[in-house]
Amino acid sequence: MNILLVDDDRFIIEALREKIRWDRLKIDNVYAANSLTQAQDIIKEYPIHLMISDIEMPQGSGLELLSWVRNENYDIKTIFLTNYADFNYAQKAIELQSFEYYLKPINFEKLEFIIQKALDKITEQRPAAPLETSFQAENNFWFEYLRKPRIHRLQELQAEMRSRNLSLKDYQYFLTGVITLHINEADYAPEIPSWTSQLKKVFQAFSNEAYQLASLFKMEGHVDHYVCLFRVDNSINSETFVRKIQKEMQDKLHHNSIITFNSCFQCPNILQDVKELYAATGQQVPYWNTIIPVSSDAAVLQEKEVATNSISFSDSLDESELEKSLLHYISGGMVPKSILQKLHLDWTQQIGIYLDQNGISAHKLFQNAHHDFLFQRKFHSIESFEEYFNYYWSHARNFVTDAENQKNSIQRIIEYIDHHYKEDLSRTTLADMVYLSADHLARVFKKETGETLVKYITDKRIHAAKELLSDTKTPISQVASEVGYDNYSYFTKIFKEKTGVSPGDYRKHQAE
Repeated sequence: MNILLVDDDRFIIEALREKIRWDRLKIDNVYAANSLTQAQDIIKEYPIHLMISDIEMPQGSGLELLSWVRNENYDIKTIFLTNYADFNYAQKAIELQSFEYYLKPINFEKLEFIIQKALDKITEQRPAAPLETSFQAENNFWFEYLRKPRIHRLQELQAEMRSRNLSLKDYQYFLTGVITLHINEADYAPEIPSWTSQLKKVFQAFSNEAYQLASLFKMEGHVDHYVCLFRVDNSINSETFVRKIQKEMQDKLHHNSIITFNSCFQCPNILQDVKELYAATGQQVPYWNTIIPVSSDAAVLQEKEVATNSISFSDSLDESELEKSLLHYISGGMVPKSILQKLHLDWTQQIGIYLDQNGISAHKLFQNAHHDFLFQRKFHSIESFEEYFNYYWSHARNFVTDAENQKNSIQRIIEYIDHHYKEDLSRTTLADMVYLSADHLARVFKKETGETLVKYITDKRIHAAKELLSDTKTPISQVASEVGYDNYSYFTKIFKEKTGVSPGDYRKHQAE
């Protein structure tokens, strides 16, 4: 069985992992999430039988999570942990059919007893093994076996499978592949089922006597990569079969893919073949809808030297020139990942120099979710690499060349100062807001407004101080604090420089 722990406090998660005797409870996997969305992602990817969740979390409550579980028809027993003996919480938990409502601090022996009761209830309510349950048992076995190789002899593998009520024929043939799926940002919307479940549905639908899906799971440490294992008849043509898999994904899911695969092999070779498959995946970057046999000579292309100064990044450089430069390294429809890594390093460094020369902080300019999404997938395909750098370079160049950007940046700074002049404002903090260096911000601010950044902040604070001194009886020391000066003496000095009188005298003159 699989358990999901959900709590925004990582110390609680660690304590539950360490102090509950999961092996004694015969738990296969313990997953952990620190937010509602993380928990949803795990539930969509893995079969979860019991969830232990906090109620109060900053990005969505445990009650909202269980409500989502019920609406999505997941059969998951839930134990709530909470600091609050709130009747409304308890009532809502009962309405959502939670198994237990447990108040912190945690007595781990008592909690373990409650967990055991929940597990007993799950076992008791389990139906007789239907086809899906049978698949899930085999899927879980191969997931553990292929992710953490530890058995090297066929007899041991067969014994391990028998212990799980699974069977394996001595002459069974398999075909394994790693699918790199072309997934867009919109494809990760919460209402969309997990891609593991969607792929599984497609593959099970076209299985027949000659080939059946045995396991499908996400490749650890890789985004949008899925390991598939098929039991196959040794008479099938491996490449033709993999091409059929790819066509099914295109027709049913309308998504492009790349498949790296091993030809059919018998069970004793499974560990070695899967290791070779993992090692080969991603070493060559092709176009979308390519299939790559691990044994193919095409998987061993000669590296070319990368001319690190072949492109000069300037205002006039067009994205098409980056694509033309990339074409130089493509051979047989693929390019070694090591070359793309060198190009990535070279081009981002040169763009960084270009931005720096224009007073822009590259690391701030690209701190956004869209950049991060493309960055994680830049080596998935040649098109992905082109898309990433087209975005990266166009975003950088447009920020430099668009005169409105500078005006908008200064307007943002002015509006921020107008609302936050009471706070500690530094040139660096303000510059980071608009992706500029502090010195460049100072120059642009003076050019656009006709006055220095320091003078604008000071004038704003002194103007606010005048209003407080004229319209209220607030003590002068408090006035200083309320307009952004922690040091009373310094405030008095600046106020006198700007108005010609001390704050006290100014108040007296206004009262007369």
